[in-house]
Amino acid sequence: MKNRLLFFVIIILLVGCNDQSNNQPDLEISKNLDAEDILENNPDADILMVDDIIYKNAKNINWVQEKNYTLGEKIGVVEKVTDSHSQFDNFSATKLPKGAEIYEPKEKGDIYIVVVDEKEIRYLGLREG
Repeated sequence: MKNRLLFFVIIILLVGCNDQSNNQPDLEISKNLDAEDILENNPDADILMVDDIIYKNAKNINWVQEKNYTLGEKIGVVEKVTDSHSQFDNFSATKLPKGAEIYEPKEKGDIYIVVVDEKEIRYLGLREG
């Protein structure tokens, strides 16, 4: 009888001292960078927005420049040139001329190729995660 009573007392103490938290690690919700994030830190940034993702001019990113990309399907043209983050929409750019053609390369990757005066300019997507 004493053993049963001791057993129940221990169980009650363990349940009472149990941490009621989820014991799940706190997850940080991350989001992709937007025009405001970038232009606040670098007002002269050369960026482009396609499908709600910001793409950065990759001229100084060696691995992007060294890889062979083939022009694929044309996905659109630059519709707006602005340095105001509040006016930044899909197919907006900060440095590219209005009407510049945007292509998806045939090779997989987070790259778009913009053609300006017959010159290809590569843009790398800035995604979180």
